[in-house]
Amino acid sequence: MAEIPDKLQREATHERAIDDVVHTFVFQQFDQALQRAERSPDFAALHETIAARIREEYREAMLRTIRRVFHTAASDSEVIGVAGAAEANRRKEGREQGGKAQTMQTRLETAKAFVTKKLRAYRRRNGS
Repeated sequence: MAEIPDKLQREATHERAIDDVVHTFVFQQFDQALQRAERSPDFAALHETIAARIREEYREAMLRTIRRVFHTAASDSEVIGVAGAAEANRRKEGREQGGKAQTMQTRLETAKAFVTKKLRAYRRRNGS
């Protein structure tokens, strides 16, 4: 009876040692797989795609915030005039491109660029 606790302790220690070896082996295999993937050109392209998507989502969130904060500026006649000029420029560019129809994505990108440009101008004028 006196030897039972010592025997249980030895077995538990042995099982922990086996678990540690298995854990170390799995970790090393995972690390090697990551290193091989990082050297792959496909991984670099995937990384760039994810980074671009994160940047775009961040920009979208910022534009939503800008729209919410500056929603009253839409009634400002200067902003409406500038928006009309931007629309005229967009139409002119469309004609210059041989009348190719712009996709919704292109229109959104144009609108985002316009909002960004006008926000920067607004900040310069107001010292923000």
